Amino acid sequence: MNICLTLYSVVIDTDFITNRLMDYFIVLIFSSLKFMVGVATAILRGFSFWEQVLITSLGGILGVIIFAYFGEKIRTWFNKKRKKKQKELKEWHIKLWNKLGLIGTAFLTPPILSPPIGVAIALAFGTKPSKIVLYNALSMIFWSFFFAYFGMLDVKELIEKLL
Repeated sequence: MNICLTLYSVVIDTDFITNRLMDYFIVLIFSSLKFMVGVATAILRGFSFWEQVLITSLGGILGVIIFAYFGEKIRTWFNKKRKKKQKELKEWHIKLWNKLGLIGTAFLTPPILSPPIGVAIALAFGTKPSKIVLYNALSMIFWSFFFAYFGMLDVKELIEKLL
């Protein structure tokens, strides 16, 4: 059902607004869990350059904040529910940290690792959550601009072919 409101001779399509807000919410959630899925969704939904930058970076930063400050509690709760032991770090996590440290891990988190994994690695090596959030936030903003730029180059067709 399409409801239109007339306000000072301007017609506002509430379905469009509702759908766009839902798109923003979905991209925000995707970006907080797997950044590249959020980027691809933003491109496919036709977000403008600034919409992509704002929503994907906010989503990524939100994910980093949640996992940096509540990640241990979330992991403990999931492990209790699934009745599993806490997993040890994989060998490649240790090699990554030893070679790149916090800055390198934060730089690779958006395009490769995802916020939960990048944060978990940093926390496992005793990094303070505030430092994790700072470096990952800068990284999220950088990668949001980078991918939004390429999103404007009409890579929508390429993404649709890959999916």
